[in-house]
Amino acid sequence: MPEDTHDARRLNAGQWQRPDSTASPLPAPHVSWLRWPMHITWRLALTLLSLATRLVPRFSFPLFVPTDPQGAAAAVVRSFEKKYGSSHVPFHADSYTSVLKTAQKNLQLCLVILQSEEHDATHTFCSETLTSEDMMEAVQRMDVLVWMGSVSDPEAFQVSSLLQATTYPFLALLAFPVAANSGEGAIPTQLVVADRMEGAISAQDIVRRMVAVQERHAPVYTRMRSERRKRERERELLREQARAYQESLRADQEKKQREKEEMEALALAQEETRLEAQRMESMQRTLQEKKDQYIAYLYSQLEEEPHPKHPQVTRLSFRLANGTRLVRSFHAHAPLVTLYQFIAVYPLIERNEAILWVDPPEDYEHTYDFSIVSSYPRVTYPPSSDCFLFQQEGLWPSATLIVEETED
Repeated sequence: MPEDTHDARRLNAGQWQRPDSTASPLPAPHVSWLRWPMHITWRLALTLLSLATRLVPRFSFPLFVPTDPQGAAAAVVRSFEKKYGSSHVPFHADSYTSVLKTAQKNLQLCLVILQSEEHDATHTFCSETLTSEDMMEAVQRMDVLVWMGSVSDPEAFQVSSLLQATTYPFLALLAFPVAANSGEGAIPTQLVVADRMEGAISAQDIVRRMVAVQERHAPVYTRMRSERRKRERERELLREQARAYQESLRADQEKKQREKEEMEALALAQEETRLEAQRMESMQRTLQEKKDQYIAYLYSQLEEEPHPKHPQVTRLSFRLANGTRLVRSFHAHAPLVTLYQFIAVYPLIERNEAILWVDPPEDYEHTYDFSIVSSYPRVTYPPSSDCFLFQQEGLWPSATLIVEETED
């Protein structure tokens, strides 16, 4: 390895030292004492210089501190009207960025006006050109969006740099580029400078050049409006389809909800009917049990049939609804209800049921499901406990009666 390369690596590593074979002899003691003051002076100078560089501030060109762009634009308009009156072209008192967005959204031409108070043509331009009737009429007829700024404001100054304005007043007419600049069939999205005017210029020249720009860029604006209307129709169609779908979905949901409610109502009605049927069945069963208990009670209380030869006895013949004929004797002082009790317990008599002591049922009022009448003359005898047989002429000393079933 060469000696120079080896020495360079040592230098980069901070280990600079020559080989022993080439080392210089140590200086004499009196020479070292002479070098020491020079070394101290040199180190002190380097330290002071380093400290000075740290204390001296690092200057740089200050950047513009942005103010309120909208407020600045409104202030420009107020200043203009204070000097030249309120009759002028309509200024858009908003920021430059907002103006561009509005022009892009509404498909408008945008006229940017930059002025400087330091230029001589500013007063004449403001007092004559911007207040001209021709200028105001053309801006309104062509639907041009006008923005004016003073280069003394940060935003207007930046716009002047962007548009490369050199002379004031400066006018730039912004429009969407024609198809030749944006590609055949393409829809441009950014505004470009379609025309620029600098220095003193009359209102007639400005109007003429605005008309020329409008005519030159009319195809692209027509195409953009057509495309926008097409997209709007497509969006409206999608919205209508979405509304129709939502309405259909809502109708289906309402139908399903109605069907669900009807099914729930039907199920509830069926459940209520079932419960009512169970309740009625239980009531009927309980009523029948009490009725059977009452009939058994009457059967246990039935007196023995008196002898037919007894002088205080009437003999009655009954014809039942099924055609069966019964004959039985009753005491003259027996109440009419005794006839009903006999007919009610006859099925037990017919089956020769054993007579057992039975208590009457509680909370029960018996109603007979038949009536006892005489055939001629027709007389209905009620199941009364207060009327007795001897009091009824038609039942003494004998009679033939008919047992007719009644509705429940």
